[in-house]
Amino acid sequence: MTWVHPDDTLGATRHAGELLARLPGGTIPTYRVGKLLAERLFVDAWERDGGWWQGPENGRPDQQPTHLVPSCECGWYGADIPYDVHGGEVPRPGREPMRDGAGRTAQAAWRDHAAAALTAAVPGPQRQALAQLAAAAGELAEERPRAALTLSRHLRDLAALIEPLAVAGALAHHVTWDTIGADLGQSRQAVNSRYVKPSADLSDRVHRLTGRSVEELLNLARGRGAPPCEAVTWTEEIHRLLSSSEQDQEHAEPVTQ
Repeated sequence: MTWVHPDDTLGATRHAGELLARLPGGTIPTYRVGKLLAERLFVDAWERDGGWWQGPENGRPDQQPTHLVPSCECGWYGADIPYDVHGGEVPRPGREPMRDGAGRTAQAAWRDHAAAALTAAVPGPQRQALAQLAAAAGELAEERPRAALTLSRHLRDLAALIEPLAVAGALAHHVTWDTIGADLGQSRQAVNSRYVKPSADLSDRVHRLTGRSVEELLNLARGRGAPPCEAVTWTEEIHRLLSSSEQDQEHAEPVTQ
């Protein structure tokens, strides 16, 4: 069974999903196709307990798995999901419950990955928040232009903080450097070079946000299959930006008449 995301308008791209599973020993079963080894897919049956292994009959496991593993053709693997052969019922009012709860959880994890990898459009709530901020900033530029200048600086600083975390998150979902560059409105070479040979400023920002070097952050992103940026507290970062601005104003030279 192959999953296709609705945002995958081209069909059969690098982000088609499949369900794998681990045996009690921790291995994902494989079978040979010519000189290659293919991972054996698993189906979590909705009409009964347990499921079945796909692929050729020869070498098919006679055990049920202990964990399900969502995967993607791009090379992404999700976190292991514990598999209870007798569990995972999904209620259906007036109908027999479906018994593929773990499989549905795995599919949802892949769907989140595919959405992160395929969708560049800003979601509605964030787009609305940006429109409201732009309107407020426009009013501020007319009424208090110096304050608007300070706000512009804060927005630049904030964007500089968000970018490396977004790059790491994109790499965690196997987004290519070409796509990352296009999303940023830059060339692949420019963006890749910026992170392969980071400046002192970029290195300082990444270390302050994550406690890691740029290289460590990107390597962790590639290995985890999930954005390694959960620990950032944006309220504290905004407070730091505002405090820094206030300190700069206190030490600024007085305006001469």
